[in-house]
Amino acid sequence: MGAKKKKTDKKKTDNEKNSILQEKNIVQIIGAVCGILPILYWIVDKGYNIGYQNKCEKFYHLPAKYFQPVEWDLPHNLLYLLGVAVLLLMCIYPYRFNKFCEKNGQQTKGNLFYIYSVGICLGLEIGILNVYNLQTIMDEIYKVAKIFSRINEWIIENGNVIIGIIMACSVVTLIGSVLMGKIKYIKNQKIRKIIKIVYAWALGISILIMFYGVYARLNFSISDKTEYEVVKVQGKEYFVITEVNDHELIAEYVIDKNGVYNIITDYYKFIDKNSGDSYQYIQLKSSPKVQFSVEETENTSW
Repeated sequence: MGAKKKKTDKKKTDNEKNSILQEKNIVQIIGAVCGILPILYWIVDKGYNIGYQNKCEKFYHLPAKYFQPVEWDLPHNLLYLLGVAVLLLMCIYPYRFNKFCEKNGQQTKGNLFYIYSVGICLGLEIGILNVYNLQTIMDEIYKVAKIFSRINEWIIENGNVIIGIIMACSVVTLIGSVLMGKIKYIKNQKIRKIIKIVYAWALGISILIMFYGVYARLNFSISDKTEYEVVKVQGKEYFVITEVNDHELIAEYVIDKNGVYNIITDYYKFIDKNSGDSYQYIQLKSSPKVQFSVEETENTSW
């Protein structure tokens, strides 16, 4: 009896030691990650800045040294990506908890109510994110072809219906992932088939909007920019291209017969910041084009 007690005590001590070692390992891993993160951020930040400058140089045909990304642009994108990743990981919880309840015979009404409530809440959160992602997608695809512009107009006209569909798809996807294992108990094959088709469509729509929306959000190009400041200097209007220290780099522009703005960047100049006669913030219907000289743009008007 005494030998058995000693064996139990030894096993308990070993478990405590292993637990302490695991805790130390976790602390060491967290410490190592915290030490590496600033270096990784510095590397990503430098790479992002260089990439942004190169894109601006190619688009505007101006020296890269004049361009710097907005200070909060990279942190905002990283936080957005982290938030999406955390939300997607949280979506695994209802499925895992349901499996745990099944395995341990704890599928009570209370637990099922909890699982479905969490699934619906997470589904609504995913739906809100996908509504935001759809807006990002719409801002991108209307430039590709006229048909997409018409689709955008239809989506705007039926905004409430589209939002409802997106939210419903997200909730069905979350709840469906929990219930898919129970479909086999439905005897009616037609109902079973309908449920599978609805789930497949909801899952496909949710995944498509999610990943393409995130891609479009993070892959924003300077050529997609449609908001500009226009400054008037001595009665003449210029686009404010960028700010360099305490100066503004400005360039002339013309409007072609189709109403597209063309920025002339082979001649540009600097003025003191906020020294223009007047400033106007404009939203263009489409991204501007960049021309090397006025002669390159036919049928233009000042």
